[in-house]
Amino acid sequence: MTKVLYTLFFIFLATPILAEGTSGHFERYELETQEMLEALSNPENWQNCAYKKYRLGKELTTETPLDSLPFDNYQHHSRQVRHLTGQAQRHGEKNKKGKTKVGYTFEVASTWIHDTTYVSGHITSNMTWDTEGSPYIITGDVYVDEGCTLTIEPGVDVLFRYTEDYLYSIIIDGRLFAVGTTEDTILFSYKSLINPLNVQWGSIWFRDSTDTTSRVEYCKLVYGYRMIICDKGSPRIINCSFHYNPDYASVGSCIYTRDGNPIVQENYLTGWSVGVSLHGKSHLIIKGNIFDSLGYSIVLGDSTGGLIENNRILQCNTGIFCTGDSGREILITHNLIRDGIYSPGIYINHCAAVVKIYNNTIVGNGNGGIHVWYNECSADIRNNIFSNNSPRAITADPSISFFIVRNNLFYGDTMNLSGLIPEGFELISISNFNGDSCDTFYNLFEYDPLFIDSTDFHLQEDSPCIDAGDPTFPLDPDSTIADIGAYFYNHTPYVPEILTKPQSFILYQNYPNPFNTDTKIKYIIPKKGLVNISIYSITGTLIETIVNQFHKVGSYETIWEGKPYCSGVYLCKLEIKGVKKIIKLLLIK
Repeated sequence: MTKVLYTLFFIFLATPILAEGTSGHFERYELETQEMLEALSNPENWQNCAYKKYRLGKELTTETPLDSLPFDNYQHHSRQVRHLTGQAQRHGEKNKKGKTKVGYTFEVASTWIHDTTYVSGHITSNMTWDTEGSPYIITGDVYVDEGCTLTIEPGVDVLFRYTEDYLYSIIIDGRLFAVGTTEDTILFSYKSLINPLNVQWGSIWFRDSTDTTSRVEYCKLVYGYRMIICDKGSPRIINCSFHYNPDYASVGSCIYTRDGNPIVQENYLTGWSVGVSLHGKSHLIIKGNIFDSLGYSIVLGDSTGGLIENNRILQCNTGIFCTGDSGREILITHNLIRDGIYSPGIYINHCAAVVKIYNNTIVGNGNGGIHVWYNECSADIRNNIFSNNSPRAITADPSISFFIVRNNLFYGDTMNLSGLIPEGFELISISNFNGDSCDTFYNLFEYDPLFIDSTDFHLQEDSPCIDAGDPTFPLDPDSTIADIGAYFYNHTPYVPEILTKPQSFILYQNYPNPFNTDTKIKYIIPKKGLVNISIYSITGTLIETIVNQFHKVGSYETIWEGKPYCSGVYLCKLEIKGVKKIIKLLLIK
């Protein structure tokens, strides 16, 4: 197709600073040529721009990342601007007064995709959105009617048209099947160039459907208002990533439930918003997720209960916030709650539920480990590690109705317990089963828990937490007495499988996992051939190839060094002769 070039000239007299908020973090982006022309020609989108020249190509691609478009929100004209085609260059010219005038030249060949599909209104029969029609531009609310299924295939982009007056949504009264893959995620985002840091779309809204078979898996959701709402529906939300919700108040959430009971598992949630917010009659399973730098990671409101297990809650303003008159049971177990900023790691306030807090590692929170407040609260706190929380590990209102603090370890906290203090707490009088001195309730004080290091909270073999948990609890997976903390110490040593003649490809789980700097990856090859082992982000972006060579039959081991990379979930894929094996790696810093 003939490429039509449009040339725009913008001549201003000040430094080349562009509209704030125009750089973004998309892996895919598309923009119509006419929209780009309108956006660039609008003076409101520019701030003190110097000489600029743009050549806008009409043939566009789906591989154009938004942050490669010629916009820069840094307040320094010397900042190198990322570019798309390699044709961009920064140059300076001296004017008659001898002062240097800085400018940029860009060639932007992107954003017109001939098979774009525009969607709005009711879906009245089963429908599939495939890659041939991608991207799907949402120009009005989309309704999946009762009895109908919308299937979205891997690699599809769903972009919501932004308007100032209304945020468009996909409203599910039937069934949604949006299942990507590790390599081809499904993107839900917005379609707008102007001020993207403030742009939001509405929701994927499971409204009246009571369906329990809907699935949202391996999807990336960016800049939504309440990105998934479950009024009555109970979908499986697994292996998704949620990014950049601009509002950290309760009105903006990655996942918001009223009466639905979704499964929220193995997701990555980040940005200044609420991660998961539960209300109404929800009884939720939240398991194996990473909550990173959120306003609130989990909010449990009125009439809610559920299981919060094996999550990583990192650097959030508030970790887990429980409130409301539910009367139900909430089990918070085997979570790492680390480096909270403004509020406690677990905050129980005016909550009539029975809250059981078992086997968590609560470390370095700036406003306390656990805060229990209000007379109807019931808190059962056992088998937890409290370390270096300030100003205290636990604060308990003297009027709360039920309070147990047993078999915990306190180390380095400014104060261990304030408010309601059970008689005999912190009074060293007995020894536990390991022979370590403890109080009447088998709590340990000022014993170093002996973590692997400051970022890996697994236990070393000499840790006083091993076999020091409540003996009435279920045994650890290695059939020993329950340990204290989120991660049990495995007494069973790792023994690699020894095969004289391997019969199948095996990719073992990496060790350690989670890890901080590097981790070992063991694998077995039953047939000679070229082996490729690569690391991917949770959204399927290739991070690094660590093995790409011919192997003979046998057992092998390699190491991935994660030190240069950010905390998060990564995927390790082994591939040989068309056979693929994938494991998840958790990097925590």
